[in-house]
Amino acid sequence: MSNATSGSRRRLRTATALGAVSLGLLALSACQKPTPLTTVTVNGDSVHTGAACYNDGKAIPNNKLKDCLSKKTDASVTVAQGDRVRLGVEPDVADNGWVLYGSQQQQAFHTTYQSFSGDAFFQSMQGQAPTDSSQLTVLELKDKKVTGVWVVKLKRS
Repeated sequence: MSNATSGSRRRLRTATALGAVSLGLLALSACQKPTPLTTVTVNGDSVHTGAACYNDGKAIPNNKLKDCLSKKTDASVTVAQGDRVRLGVEPDVADNGWVLYGSQQQQAFHTTYQSFSGDAFFQSMQGQAPTDSSQLTVLELKDKKVTGVWVVKLKRS
């Protein structure tokens, strides 16, 4: 075998190895750590959703937070009159504390599970017709700053 053939094979193997390493690094950089999940259950029907916005323990900037709160979601569950809405968050979220956006609850929950009256999510303003859908929004708080937002649509049956 000539040195020219041996050298070209070596270059080909080196180029192939470099290409494989580059593709591997590209694949790793495309992977993101999944956000914590929130689970909403009504009468045995559950929906799990990742965060609409999540900043991995750091405060979400106010200008971005407004967009997070208005995000639409495909995650939905149906609620009949008198149903209980059961809400579960992951332990890390519970450790930091979380609240329902727009609720009268002023103090953060530090539990992984809470149950609420489904009817409370469909109350309308005085003089307006009751709503047929509502948005349940969970805010994770860390040092009184919002670090995560989860959104689930509730539909009235």
